[in-house]
Amino acid sequence: MPLAPFAMGPAKQPDSGTNNPPMMNGVANTGSAIYEGSLLGLSSNLLVALTTTPAAGTIVGVAAAANLTAPGYNMGNQPTTVGWRQNIVPYYKASTDTVYASHLVNGSDTYVTPATTDIGTSIGLRVTATGEVVADRSLTTTNARVTILRIDTEFGTNVVEWVFLSTAIATV
Repeated sequence: MPLAPFAMGPAKQPDSGTNNPPMMNGVANTGSAIYEGSLLGLSSNLLVALTTTPAAGTIVGVAAAANLTAPGYNMGNQPTTVGWRQNIVPYYKASTDTVYASHLVNGSDTYVTPATTDIGTSIGLRVTATGEVVADRSLTTTNARVTILRIDTEFGTNVVEWVFLSTAIATV
């Protein structure tokens, strides 16, 4: 499976003693197109990639690895179909503490340059045509899922750091 063009993931974590964001593992359908950095939700208790602008209360986390890549899933010398194996996908649990980094857009797939006026605003997330999760300046009010914390110059241009709003996170 190809990786998304920019694998969104945690940029910083408040000191929890380990400096690691909370990790979880979940079972995904083998046919799901989950890439590293995909926004994840649940469907029939299975992890799925959220492929559009996510609705409130639907985000469970961000994929730490692509679907069908968990250690042991495609073991050597095994038949194509093994009934007992599950497709486990590790993911960063959605929380309001973990800081993420992604590109910034404004209503299209074209990256825009962040401005200081973006800092502190609550905007939405969406998935581009290539599968990349981006912060979208044009998605506000009812579609707001994140709050922009800063402009990130370490990951490259057009990148902002943000945290999830509590209303975006699924209660599971």
